[in-house]
Amino acid sequence: MREKTLMKLGLLFSVIGMIFLYFFSEIIDVNQVLINNIKNEDVGDDIRIVGIVDDIKDFEKTMIIDIKEGQEIVSVVIFKDGKLEIKKGSKIDVWGEIKEYKGKLELIGEEIKVVQ
Repeated sequence: MREKTLMKLGLLFSVIGMIFLYFFSEIIDVNQVLINNIKNEDVGDDIRIVGIVDDIKDFEKTMIIDIKEGQEIVSVVIFKDGKLEIKKGSKIDVWGEIKEYKGKLELIGEEIKVVQ
């Protein structure tokens, strides 16, 4: 009898935990950062930036987008898995992880949205 009760309690708390995690994940937001505030200490952090597309380098499986905010520019690397409709001059919102490549900071884009 106790095993059945423990099994039911375990299942109940597992379901409650999954529901909690689902709703909690909906309210978590990645901090928006100004491009000029990105520092070496941010390597490995997930951030969100908004800026204007200054340049696009389109390769077979990747796309490197230079995003400008004021006078500052950061490169965003996107691994393509479909058609990406981004044009120079578009305003985009990108979140991803800051990495260092050849001494420069870049953003490995996880999600990208055209704002305008």
